[in-house]
Amino acid sequence: MLNIYAKTFRTATRTETAHEQEKPDAPRKRWVPEGHWFTQAPRTQEPDKR
Repeated sequence: MLNIYAKTFRTATRTETAHEQEKPDAPRKRWVPEGHWFTQAPRTQEPDKR
């Protein structure tokens, strides 16, 4: 049990193991299509009540 705890601690505290990979500058794909109701600004005025 102590061995599992020790491995977990070493894994959580290790340094210099993550290597930053360079990615090409590709445009990001939108998660919502352009012009979708969710991306439109809310209305600022109420319609005229007649």
